[in-house]
Amino acid sequence: MTFVEARFVQWWVRLLGAIVLLLVVFLVYARVGAAGFIWDDESHLTQNPCIIGPLGLADIWTSASAVYYPLVLTTFWILHHFVGLNPLPYHILNVAFHAASALLLWRVLVQLRMRGAWLGAAIWALHPVLVQSVAWITEMKNTQSALFYLLAISCFLESRDRKRNGIFYWLTIFFFVAAITSKPSTVMLPVVLALCLWWREGGIKQRDLRLLLPFVLVSLLGSGWTIWEQKFHSHAAGAEWVQTPLQRILVSADAIWFYLLKLIWPHPLIFIYPRWEVEPSRWFAWIPLAALLVVAAVLFIKRNTALRPVAFAFAYFVITLFPVLDFSLQLRQRSFPVSRQHGAAGPDGRRRCHGGGENWDPPVSDPSSFDPGYLIGAWRTDLSSKRKVSRSHLPLSGHPGTKSKMLDGRI
Repeated sequence: MTFVEARFVQWWVRLLGAIVLLLVVFLVYARVGAAGFIWDDESHLTQNPCIIGPLGLADIWTSASAVYYPLVLTTFWILHHFVGLNPLPYHILNVAFHAASALLLWRVLVQLRMRGAWLGAAIWALHPVLVQSVAWITEMKNTQSALFYLLAISCFLESRDRKRNGIFYWLTIFFFVAAITSKPSTVMLPVVLALCLWWREGGIKQRDLRLLLPFVLVSLLGSGWTIWEQKFHSHAAGAEWVQTPLQRILVSADAIWFYLLKLIWPHPLIFIYPRWEVEPSRWFAWIPLAALLVVAAVLFIKRNTALRPVAFAFAYFVITLFPVLDFSLQLRQRSFPVSRQHGAAGPDGRRRCHGGGENWDPPVSDPSSFDPGYLIGAWRTDLSSKRKVSRSHLPLSGHPGTKSKMLDGRI
């Protein structure tokens, strides 16, 4: 077979792989076409004054009404301008974002020279932990940010493969800004890019660090903006937020294992997880942290051996989880250390939960804490029938020593 023939066959194989991946994603999520609006689709879309009036597009970017997802609300505003509040186009776009992200993940894995790239992208696209992000309109902040996040990584890697790399470098910055204004939990991209350089090129040079400086600046601005919004606009302050540094460390270590186990074995997936009461005085509270440190130490020592792929995957997983761990200020973690932020902001398949006061509308957890069966009931639930629940009636998943009571009609 000649070189031209080989390239032709390779092109057709890739085209077939892309078509199959797209078809599978759209077939799996075909049922969302019958879905409507649920829960905080109200505040983000159906009753958001920036979307339906009297405010408008300019207010999305200049007022607190956009919370901290201005680019997602801009997408909502554009769709509403053409289709109103018909939920079908919103669902179609959400599935399309997810399908496109699956293709991009395949591309990124190929650029990282990883074996089984197509299979990895397919597993990610069809994993149960992502159902909520794709089937829930408000969670377009996950699917849209994932698209730009992966575009940024792909363009950055492309810039390393070309002599004239300026256009791809600036496209990386552009897509990073788009990702962070879609969802701020993508702020760890600069660290992820450095990790990709280590994986592909064996190390990071001083010139590489200079190239990453603009991304660090964007990340710091995005982080500061989000923390300010949560603290002063969303009132993320007070006694409920007080935790000792030791408690934050222990809870964060616990959360990392929680997310990892949900990826390996998603069942049971539920919408709302309660606050974990971690007592440093109890010896078993230290087990997750000790296990994490041991695994991290072993993988670091063996990073240039056969365990290098595992070290890369583990580092990526923890790095991209960092914004939703208890180290950072997260409004949705007032009741739970498990946050919804991590869900589809990147190809790691990460996820979350909401928090609130003594009486609050129960939000939905991240894709890693989601039972697809609950979603069916949610599609048929009248928003006007939403119940108020207290923290003593939150569902629990597998935490010993804590009583649980499932929500009636758990959406």
